[in-house]
Amino acid sequence: MAVSLVLNVFLIFSCICCLVHCECPRNGTCCDQFQCEYSLYKKLIELESKLGSLEIQLEESRNKIEKVPKSGSTYVRWGRTTCRGDSKEVYNGYAAGSHHAEPGGAANALCLTKSPKWGQYTSTVESGGAFIYGAEYSVYMHTDWKHLQDHDVPCVVCQVPRSDILMVPGSNICPTGYKIEYNGYLMAGHTRGSVASEYLCVDSLPEKLYGGDGDKTAKVFCIVQAICGSLKCPPYVNGRELTCAVCSR
Repeated sequence: MAVSLVLNVFLIFSCICCLVHCECPRNGTCCDQFQCEYSLYKKLIELESKLGSLEIQLEESRNKIEKVPKSGSTYVRWGRTTCRGDSKEVYNGYAAGSHHAEPGGAANALCLTKSPKWGQYTSTVESGGAFIYGAEYSVYMHTDWKHLQDHDVPCVVCQVPRSDILMVPGSNICPTGYKIEYNGYLMAGHTRGSVASEYLCVDSLPEKLYGGDGDKTAKVFCIVQAICGSLKCPPYVNGRELTCAVCSR
């Protein structure tokens, strides 16, 4: 490509060499055309060399960019302590949030690290502030999950080499083109709680934190059931527990 460009430029410039770069004597005869063309040829050779060097640098830069690993994305795997597949653990911790009976609490749940680092603090509970509690399973009405009742909920933050993370409520399989990270059941706070909550996808094979049994003051995780009305039934069924899937691509 570089050689072809040089030859084309050379042919064009050689045709106008005498008119542009050479002086003609009074008799109207042009100067030595060979010297003019030779000088131009040397400049074009230099240009070709520079173009070749630029092509090499461009290829090296392209290779470096291709070797840079993709940063990917992160998601929380609720109810488990480890990641699966090609996902890598960032940290594992404790599911936590506002108390289910505090009307001014935050709606979202958090995956708290097991290694807190403190800034400025007091060790006295200040009245009128914001609080955070551990989360417990509230699943006594579901036979398969009764052994989890009142146990504390674990969580783990996972990283995948893909940029698009999607939680699909109502299905335990992923849309076409997506890779499943995990599937489970849709969960949220108790419907009679005083604080709003968010819908989370809790793993279908949930774990519990060691030593975390017993009914304590906490945020609660309840399995979400479909209620027909504005919700179309079919395809949904009144009272049936909803599944979910966390997907990536």
